[in-house]
Amino acid sequence: FPTRRSSDLNNAGFGFVAQMQPWMVHESQLTLEERLGTRPDADVAIIQVTAEQAAAASHPETFDPSDKWPECSSVFTRSENQGTCGSCWAFGATAALDSRLCIASGGEHTARLSRFTTSTCVANFITAGKDACGGGWPTWVWDYMSRGNAGGVPSEACLPYFGTGEGIDQIGRASCRERV
Repeated sequence: FPTRRSSDLNNAGFGFVAQMQPWMVHESQLTLEERLGTRPDADVAIIQVTAEQAAAASHPETFDPSDKWPECSSVFTRSENQGTCGSCWAFGATAALDSRLCIASGGEHTARLSRFTTSTCVANFITAGKDACGGGWPTWVWDYMSRGNAGGVPSEACLPYFGTGEGIDQIGRASCRERV
């Protein structure tokens, strides 16, 4: 991985502030790769788009969903914190679902789906009990929910994600239904 100083990232205008955290001091290449959130060994079909295909696609120069759906602006702009766990795949999938539910409900659904439930239950279901912090794919969450295995996902208020520190203290037992 190319090394970048946090000042380079902060000056790039990405919308976040990067800074060194104490847990990062002794991070190894192995644990860094685990925390990146995707699994290279996952059996997932990846659709690759060429630069030419991307350039030919019709899309606006800029797009701010808050302009189109102002009633969901707070959902679109929420900050997420997965701790040091490689569960970004679960966070990304549930953030997308939160946004879609808000849009579909005309702004009525503003709750945050439980990242704890989606990371632990989906990881246990898909990977036969492997650590959810070892990475995954957003499609796992959508597949799991579309098959009716979830029995619904509670809100974060009901079952919060409580990962902090080294990201190992949030893995536990959520109320997961087994596949029928």
